[in-house]
Amino acid sequence: MITIFNRIIARSRLCIIGLNHQDQNGLSLVNPEYVPVTMLADIIRSKTSTLLNKHAFTLNMAIGPTLTDETTVFVDQDAFAQVVINITENAVKFFAAEGITDPARRQLDITFKRNDHNRDQLELEIRDYGPGVSQQQCDKLFELFYRGGSELTRTTQGTGIGLALVAQLVSAQRGQITAHRMTPGLALRLTLHTQHLSQAMPESMTQA
Repeated sequence: MITIFNRIIARSRLCIIGLNHQDQNGLSLVNPEYVPVTMLADIIRSKTSTLLNKHAFTLNMAIGPTLTDETTVFVDQDAFAQVVINITENAVKFFAAEGITDPARRQLDITFKRNDHNRDQLELEIRDYGPGVSQQQCDKLFELFYRGGSELTRTTQGTGIGLALVAQLVSAQRGQITAHRMTPGLALRLTLHTQHLSQAMPESMTQA
């Protein structure tokens, strides 16, 4: 019981961080560090597998060839996990709500790749094949309490904090998130800072 209670408290504190724009001290509870990109892939699999399997979704994950085992990404592991969980829950929920019957669309594509314009950044795309939204709605998805035609920002009945929370957690990790209309579905793209392990080593060690 104590463990469950602690988890609930921890998750609540993350919600407060994400929604309280004025509480700059609260953002210190999110402590990003450089984590191997392969570890982030493992986090995604472990945090989404139960939900995706329950709803017969297929997870397709790819790591771009320019990202090696030595590529590290600047994230807070707990906050990153919460971001992935919220996005996955939304994708599954609104897929079901739309009543889509095509089994080929029952999947989630997650792709890691180097940012085309900045080699010190990584782009993580999470793309579903659900009902999607208009481009106008894409521009508003991360606003607090915005619900849109299909209420894509909602994670529970009667609330509108799902993707608003996601955006704040990404920002707390010095990243950015954007939404893009797909045919079919929706793609959420996270831009995160990266570092190569050799960059973090002291010069004397790299010359040895």
